[in-house]
Amino acid sequence: CAVTDKYVRARTALENGADIIIELPVIFSCASAENFARAAVTLLDFAGCEFISFGTDEPKEVVFSAAQSVADEPPAFKRELIKNIKQGLSFAESRSNAFFAATGVCLPKSPNAVLGVEYLKALRKINSNMKPLLIPRIGAAHDSTCHYGEFASASEIRRAALRGDWDFVQSFAPLSTVIALKQTRLITLNDFSLLLSRELLRGETYLSGISGISGGLEYRFIKADKTYCSFSEILRTAKTKYYSEGRIRRAAMNTVLGITKEFVAKYPYPNYIRIIGFRKNRQSVLKQIINNAPVPVITGARHSFAENSPQYELFKFGVFASELYYVVSGSPKSEFSFHPPFGV
Repeated sequence: CAVTDKYVRARTALENGADIIIELPVIFSCASAENFARAAVTLLDFAGCEFISFGTDEPKEVVFSAAQSVADEPPAFKRELIKNIKQGLSFAESRSNAFFAATGVCLPKSPNAVLGVEYLKALRKINSNMKPLLIPRIGAAHDSTCHYGEFASASEIRRAALRGDWDFVQSFAPLSTVIALKQTRLITLNDFSLLLSRELLRGETYLSGISGISGGLEYRFIKADKTYCSFSEILRTAKTKYYSEGRIRRAAMNTVLGITKEFVAKYPYPNYIRIIGFRKNRQSVLKQIINNAPVPVITGARHSFAENSPQYELFKFGVFASELYYVVSGSPKSEFSFHPPFGV
């Protein structure tokens, strides 16, 4: 869960070197690694990017090899993958086990490497000309609770901010980020506890239609909700060796937002670009995207979509998700949901 709203995060990114911030629609940000990567790569391709850069905690040769192997998807692999997913295994474990069963080749399982494989696979799938640049991850591992030298995981920095350990945060985060975090009410998953419990009251039939819920996870959610009240306790109780923490967290947030399997199937790719912010000295990049993108580019409320447009439903759902976040945080809603892009 993001501890601050997207505009705070966008501003700190721009203040620390980013040129432009593009929003990933919420149904993709709450999706599996495969769908997340496909949507992100598609947006960057729409924007005319020449390179895509990402970190990996596996040697780049391993990631490239795995992506090539997975992209070929032999028939036996597809059968095994579907079987494993139906059994309730996480996507990463399902894919790794399926590929080993079909080919005898082991795929990486670490989070960054899994996502990296999906980025490379997506580049091939959409026939993009973007060139991948892989950056080795050094220091703390993904979601690590320990820091090594000059580097701590983003998860540990968030945990430190939530407990008010600003000396720790200042040791690893830029000053502008520290200031922004200090000035903002920080949000956690437990702020969504009542919303999750309300949705779980809808019952197993409804929950079985939520994206990310399968293999009886709906029953585990309902059982956990009868005993525990907080979001984190429900996740902890529902977790098993078959359901990774990441998968359960995504399924629970999809439940809160009402992201159904039917809705996800309707939008396999993003169909617009929404600009959140940009650097004023790089407005030429923004103009280039607006002029050349093959899909509409949104730069403010006045550029919203007509109700009969193919983008309207996906865009409005993103607005709903933003407003729900601000209800939880206690901030004004529409002012932020239709916030025009800002320059730094």
